[in-house]
Amino acid sequence: IITKGDFINYLHSMTDLTMAGLANTAALWGLYGKTEMASLNCQLLLNLNTSKWEEAEQSIRELASADRWESQLLKAEMYFLKGDPTNALETLHDITDYCKTEDDSPHYISLRLKAMIMMSEVQHSFSSIQSTNIMLLNEALCLAKKSHMHFLAATVEMQIANVQLHMGCSKNALLLVRKVLPLAQLYNDLGNITARNQCAWMYRQLEPQVPLEPLQMSLVMY
Repeated sequence: IITKGDFINYLHSMTDLTMAGLANTAALWGLYGKTEMASLNCQLLLNLNTSKWEEAEQSIRELASADRWESQLLKAEMYFLKGDPTNALETLHDITDYCKTEDDSPHYISLRLKAMIMMSEVQHSFSSIQSTNIMLLNEALCLAKKSHMHFLAATVEMQIANVQLHMGCSKNALLLVRKVLPLAQLYNDLGNITARNQCAWMYRQLEPQVPLEPLQMSLVMY
């Protein structure tokens, strides 16, 4: 649950929520007696919160002993927050290339999808050419649907809508958000409040450009 929430926060650079997710992760490790993992997450939280990038990178390297490629995903997020798209994309390409060589287990497919979505976010933030971004997201969407990873598929579609919105295709973006919104409403656990908030945020972005009827707007207030 926390991982899903963290991923949405990373995707949209919601720094405060990212820090809260790391704090929750540290608390859970501590609850189950894994004091070393709790300490590492606390250290990463502290360093990211104070923009101590070198110390944060050291914490990520230490986390790699538990899961190398998840730590690489965190490293890419760190580069993104630093405003370093080159290293972020290089790290993300390493992740996707590695996942392609592994089996089609849910773990590696999920990891590859997360890397592709973050890659799209980096390209969207630092590049004015969005055609390749759309192609990347379409590939990710096909992979997510083929693997029956509905939450990640919905996340990809929200990112497609975000790109469409910034390309001036607000009507198409709104139609896509309406399609994804019911799926987001199915995730009623606490960890996915951010996913539903993202849908509501998208509606607010689109409302001035494509007015909504009162009944349609009421869908957001759930």
